[in-house]
Amino acid sequence: ERLYDLESCFGVCNRLLMSPIPPTFIRHTSRVLCLFLFLLPLQFISGDMSNFAVLVSVAAISYTLVGLDEIGLEIAHTFPMLPLQAMAKTFQSNVINQLLLAQSYPKLQLSSL
Repeated sequence: ERLYDLESCFGVCNRLLMSPIPPTFIRHTSRVLCLFLFLLPLQFISGDMSNFAVLVSVAAISYTLVGLDEIGLEIAHTFPMLPLQAMAKTFQSNVINQLLLAQSYPKLQLSSL
């Protein structure tokens, strides 16, 4: 039963890995963000703001939005960040130890009822 649960978890992780976010979606959001950040200073300059205030505002907004975009990219590609190889080796050694331990148990003779 535990081996079945382990295989089920492996299957879920494999499906997550094999169904990433489409690259066109990632490119589209990055292009929209670049267009927005390009037009943002023009909107501020047309208002009643000083050049220094425009510079500081655009820098702060750009830093925030580009950071959120990078976080989104990291979330979309989660598995390379995780220490999955070390976890997999630990799981493998634990399963092998359990199988060896199960083989060392004496076999029970069931008496006929």
